[in-house]
Amino acid sequence: MTKDLVIVKVDADAQVNASLYKKYGVEFLPTLLFTSADGDELNRVGMVSIDELAKAVEKAKSKVKE
Repeated sequence: MTKDLVIVKVDADAQVNASLYKKYGVEFLPTLLFTSADGDELNRVGMVSIDELAKAVEKAKSKVKE
């Protein structure tokens, strides 16, 4: 598996996405989830600075199993 990232935006207003919010326990917006290719949560953050976001990305990447 690669440590490259794929970014996906999910429409918070679309009812069809409600199951995703339930699955991952999203209670507040914005919520940025980092998941493995299998859908396992690696990290999550809310509204953060660009520096904190970069750290969150690196933390998630470090948890990806090769």
